Amino acid sequence: TGGVTTTIIDFSLSRLSMDKVTIFNNLSEDPTLFTARGKDQPGGDYQFDIYRKMKDTNSNNWEPFQPKTNILWLDYMLDKMTTEVYYSAKKTTKPHKSGMGKIRSIRSTLGSFACAADWVRREGDRVD
Repeated sequence: TGGVTTTIIDFSLSRLSMDKVTIFNNLSEDPTLFTARGKDQPGGDYQFDIYRKMKDTNSNNWEPFQPKTNILWLDYMLDKMTTEVYYSAKKTTKPHKSGMGKIRSIRSTLGSFACAADWVRREGDRVD
């Protein structure tokens, strides 16, 4: 992990498939997720842009797994890492600049992948 730990704290809008049964929330029944302010609007958040992108990706059908949506959420996390996370290292240090450059580089290509597994296979660094 390179010292980075991520914790998923909210599964309320997630889906789960097990033993040929899928449990999911039909997000099409909550239009506020798709009309809330996005990142480029005052008081908005990128997560609502992600929900709109997910809706486009899955044609508003929330039951089947759409691997591209994992890419969308990875982009969300990387965006937050560059815009809202406080880092104790000075922004002028070489490690900080290098790390931020790596995040920007990943974001610049991430959207071209169909799923997270494809990104890991092609771009991921092996850590022993």
